[in-house]
Formats: sequence, structure tokens, C-alpha cells
Amino acid sequence: MKNMDVQEVLKKDWEYKSQRQRISPFPNYLSMEVMCDELKKAVGYSFTGVLMIIEQRNFNLFFLEKESKMIGTSLLEKVKKNPSFYRKLINKEDKFGKKLVNYCKRLYEQDISKKSNRELVSYYKGFSERYKQVYAQYGSVLIIDGYVHNELNNIIAKKIKTEDNEKIKEILNILTLQPKAMVAKIEKDELIFLAVKINNNQKWLGELQNREFADFSKGLKSVILKHKNNYFWVTRDYEDPIIDELIIVNRLKELIQSDLKMLVEKNKSENSAYINRKKEIENEMIFNKDEKNLFKTMLDISYLKEQRKKYVSASLYYFDSVLTQIAKKSNLSLAQIRFLTEDNIEDLLINSKDFSEEINNRIKLSVWYGNENGTQICTGDDAQKIKNHLIKQGDANIFKGEPVSPGKATGPVKIILNPDEINKVNKGDVIVSIQVVPSFSTGIQKAAALVCDGGHGITSHPAILAREAGIPAIIKTRNAHLLLKDGDIVEVDAYTGIVKKIS
Repeated sequence: MKNMDVQEVLKKDWEYKSQRQRISPFPNYLSMEVMCDELKKAVGYSFTGVLMIIEQRNFNLFFLEKESKMIGTSLLEKVKKNPSFYRKLINKEDKFGKKLVNYCKRLYEQDISKKSNRELVSYYKGFSERYKQVYAQYGSVLIIDGYVHNELNNIIAKKIKTEDNEKIKEILNILTLQPKAMVAKIEKDELIFLAVKINNNQKWLGELQNREFADFSKGLKSVILKHKNNYFWVTRDYEDPIIDELIIVNRLKELIQSDLKMLVEKNKSENSAYINRKKEIENEMIFNKDEKNLFKTMLDISYLKEQRKKYVSASLYYFDSVLTQIAKKSNLSLAQIRFLTEDNIEDLLINSKDFSEEINNRIKLSVWYGNENGTQICTGDDAQKIKNHLIKQGDANIFKGEPVSPGKATGPVKIILNPDEINKVNKGDVIVSIQVVPSFSTGIQKAAALVCDGGHGITSHPAILAREAGIPAIIKTRNAHLLLKDGDIVEVDAYTGIVKKIS
């Protein structure tokens, strides 16, 4: 691994792209390498460098500004000429995603406690190779979604011949909504249907109410485990728990106590209202073939985003068995292992190199620079220089970001950085976070608005979860979670992308 040329990095014009919390470099450093190498084979373009700053498991992602613009505009022209471009990537993602998950699942189902160090290194390399194939099909979504979204915004503005930004955003929101990407809602709806099925079966209902899962009949166990197998990955992030059978049983018990008929009718009504409104708009707009294709491309991009999430989340859950074994053999924690690169893992297991001090420095503050030659890392004063250059505090009262779910709302702030804090959210609160994932969805359903310092665009999790909940959302505010506090009253305008502290 080469040392990073800090001055060379500082000379480059970097564009802020996204921010996350509760994250680890693995597998994200592999993603950066893909963006600078394998991405070119998948879509025809790649970066010469991608930068990630990690501090106590919070990270900021940066792309090279000129390259980002070039790739975005070029891809936009490509999809206009080839409307099936992202549909083909979806098909490839299925192929490579299944290979990745199956590989990791086979390792998970083995007893690897007696495997040699060289075998563990080979497993890690096997994961890296397969993961890169998966990420290569998806990586361009981080660039293209904003360009397609802006183009569609302009198409609608010309169609309705108005400068009413709110109306344009409302129409765009409906036409670009991808129900298949709303995995948290899909899982919840499927569980409601399962609860109805159990409620209509007196035997199963009695078992659910009076027995433990281990004592359920084969039939009831089967339908619960089927739901688990289909959706266990939805809440899984780097270390978040999966949706297991016990969680499913407890949620089913709660649903059985509720008004199931009302929930089913509500879902039908909401789905019907969305479909009818979309048809109404499409009939009014009268889009030509090219315009229709571009809307389809936006839906494909949204689907690809969640498709990648499914395969990666499942594979990371299974592959933890290998990382855990590596950790045991090296007297390190699982969290520490995630701060090592592929080369480091080989040095650790084959050459018995001690990475303890280096890992602690990386966790404290590190800059990861990916290019076609791999990953370079710096810590200490060099990392601090880069951080000070790229990350600014900004205004404490007004935050400008990217609107991703239209609407306006005013309410008290709740800073929510972890899923276990979601019970703090009361109806009407404005959730302020770095980034949210499906495990935050119960709180988002109660919130008046969502503000995230991270997120990369209309296909990011904050956008999908907010649109699913029907609340305004703004992403890329960068430092709202640092400068606001619980109880501050803010006004969220998700038409203009401005969050304003009013008291």
C-alpha cells in the first residue's frame, strides 16, 4: 500500500457527495476502488480518485468535481439514446448479487473455526472479487440519479408552463415514485397479510397467542420463516440486527391486536389513490416516447438502488462469520477488523503483523483515497489537514440542502443518529440525522419532516423512506446534526431545500 500524497490530494477540486454514521471502511473502501476501475467496464466511465473521511465511524464521501459532472452528463445522454441501459444493469446485478450472497451463505453454514489463516485470506479475497462485481453495476447510481431527476423536473416545468416550483415538485414526486424500492413498506404490508392469514386460522392463532416459536406447528413455522428469509436483510446495516423469527412473532402479536381490516383497507386505498393520481397526471401531461423512457429509467435507477441493498446487506450478514473468525485469530474485535484492507488482512494473518495502533488511529480519524491502483490511507496530522480543508461548519441557523420529498413542515428537532433512539420521536417532530436506513422507519412514519446531512440523491434511503411516509425531506445539509439540538423549532421547506431555525 503506497503512502498518500497529501498535497496532491489537497490540490484537487473535491465535490461533497454524501455522509453516513455508524459505518466502517469495509466494504466501502472496495466500493471506492470499483468507482475508479470496474465501473468503467460496467457503464463506460470511472473516476481517477474517490475520497472518504472517517472519524469515529462517521464518514464523508467526496468525488472529483469535474469528473462527476462529466460522468453525470455523459450517462444522461447515454440513457436517452439507450433507454434499456439500466434495465440491463438490473439483470446483471441479479446475476452477480445472487453469486455474492450464495458464496457468503455457504461460508456461513460451514464450521470455519478450524480453517487455516490462508483459507481465511482466500475467503476475504473471494468476497472482495464478488462484491466488486455487484457494486460495479450499481455505482453509477450515485452520479446519474440527480441528472435524470433534474431533466425530468425541466420536462414537467415545460409541460405545465408554470414557474410554480411546488406544483412541479409534487408532480415529479408522484411520477418518479418506485413502489418496488420501498422495501420497509413492502415488508410491513406482507406482514399485515400474514397476520390476516393467521387470524383466519384458529389453530395458528391459538399457537401464536399461547406458545413459544419453538413449539409452533410446522405450517405456522414455515410461513414465519418464509417471511424471515424474504426480508431478514431489510433492517440489516453494518451491525444492525436482522428481522429474525422472534421479532416477526412479536410484531404479528401486535398486529393481531389491531384492526387488521382497517390496515388492509388503508393500504388498498393509498395504493389506489397513488395509481389513479399517476394515471391522471400522465393523461394530462401527454409525454412523448423519449420522455416516457426517461421516467422509466428513473424507476429503474431507484429499483437498482434497493436491489443492491438487498444483496449487500444479506452478504455482509453472512460474511460476518468469516470476519469474526479473523478477529478471534488476531485478538482484535470485529469492529477493528472492518478498518483493515485486503492487503492488511493478508499481512495480519500470514505475516503476523500487529495493526492494533494503526487501527485505533484509523478509527480516531483517517482519510481513505481510492483509485485504480487500490486504496491509500493517512491518519494523524495529515488526515486532520484534509478534513479541515474539506469539512466546514457553516451557518448555525439556515441549512441549504437537496429536497428529495416535497412539502413544508414546522416542528421541534429530534436528533436521531441510531435506530435505538427512534422511540424518542413524537408525532410532529422533525428528525435530524446524518443518514437513515429502514430500521429508522417507525420513527419516520410519526415525524413531520426529515433532515439528513448525508444522502446522495432521490434514490437514497432518506428520500425513499420520507416519500414512503409522505413527509417532506431534505438531504445534504452537511452539519445540521452538529449545530441543531433537541427542541429547536425549525421550518423545513422541501421545495427549495432550506431548513431554517426559527426558535
